[in-house]
Amino acid sequence: MKKLSIIILFLVILSLGFSYLIPLPQKGNDGTFSFEAISKNDMASRPTRSSFPIYYMEIEDANTHLAAELDIFFINSWGEPLDDIQINLPANMVGVNNIEVFSLKINNKSVNFKSYTDKIIIYLPHTMMPEDTVIISLSFETHFKSNFTRFGKYDEIYLLSLWYPVIAPRIKDNWVSFQWIPHADPYFFETAIFEINLYTDKDIMSPHPYTHTGNHYRFKTLPIRDFSLVMGTLAGINRKIYNGPEISYYSRDHRIDLVTNTQDVFNFYSEKFGPYPYSSLVFVDVPMDYFKGMEFSGMIFLNEDQIIDLFTVAHEIAHQWWYSLVGNDQLNESWIDEGLANYAAYKYCQEKGLPVADIFKIYFSLAENTYRGFPIVRKLQDFPSAANYRQAVYLKGANFWIQVEEMIGEEETFNYLRKIQNQYQYEIIDTEILIQGLVEDYDLRASDLHKLLK
Repeated sequence: MKKLSIIILFLVILSLGFSYLIPLPQKGNDGTFSFEAISKNDMASRPTRSSFPIYYMEIEDANTHLAAELDIFFINSWGEPLDDIQINLPANMVGVNNIEVFSLKINNKSVNFKSYTDKIIIYLPHTMMPEDTVIISLSFETHFKSNFTRFGKYDEIYLLSLWYPVIAPRIKDNWVSFQWIPHADPYFFETAIFEINLYTDKDIMSPHPYTHTGNHYRFKTLPIRDFSLVMGTLAGINRKIYNGPEISYYSRDHRIDLVTNTQDVFNFYSEKFGPYPYSSLVFVDVPMDYFKGMEFSGMIFLNEDQIIDLFTVAHEIAHQWWYSLVGNDQLNESWIDEGLANYAAYKYCQEKGLPVADIFKIYFSLAENTYRGFPIVRKLQDFPSAANYRQAVYLKGANFWIQVEEMIGEEETFNYLRKIQNQYQYEIIDTEILIQGLVEDYDLRASDLHKLLK
């Protein structure tokens, strides 16, 4: 699909040392992509970092499935040589081939690879050194063979999360494979930029900017953690936040106060954690099991069959900072984003003088006593049960920050978390980053902080 001249163009650009250039696709009349180099002066709304993968997709909605051509412009930003690249197939975690890959090439050439149900290992013909680039081309289809929370076709509503092949995250020199745990979030993603042409006769609910002509939707995103959307017909309500994004809420049966509460929660977090860089935040009522809500970049799924309380709304919005903007390894350190989201929701409710804050303060304390001696920095599969996971990660995880607050004060706790947002936006953090930062900034003892997690 891509001409060899594309590869030559990239090599010429890189050989000239123009590391600040990010290629953008221009679609020709023949349906192929060419690339146009954009300098820093033309990138006011674009990231200063040039190492984000860029996903270019052409997608046809065939009703029963999506048929897609995908090109990933990938830069080895890991600081180490790579002999292989892992592509995860997130919607296949449940053991069903919802994503089917039909062809795979590197730089328009055939390559050796090994396929598994949930991933593909590409064996590179040559070692890929740091800052080297390749174009990974795949033809794939996404089917709806097995619905699960977050993904599938429900009547005429299509939940499109975890729906496309994605370069696996990499932790401690190893590619990370996803493992299905129904009561948790057994996946996480490196930030990427998406440029997508989607052809469908369905309505689209998406937080990502697009232009729309007939059945053609064209998306161009800023760096985001995932590209998720909903297709179908639901009634929508829109509200613009002053100096903030547009809030959209789609549902069959709107909950009247949800949008109003959302605006207030959003403003609280913007003040405490820093600005939200995207133009919209979308809520959609959808069918879900196990959860009241589920976060994605710029989008939140809400369980259409459950009452959505204010604490839940605040928790899910907090994930736009703690998951979307600053990520973590959710398979091994899920306490980070879930604990921070619960702490943030608690602080919002406390600020507003809501009784639920007092209730959750008791929950946090009970969890600390119940799970003393139970380390919460552990693999998802090492939690004995779903209830055990939720109580330990969500409650004891939040209580860590309450105890940090007792050590350094509320204002400094928020100052520290805002610093983490500034320093690690679009990155992946871990427990050691959080603890070492507290040690360095506030002269706390690492052993005391680790003890709070055990």
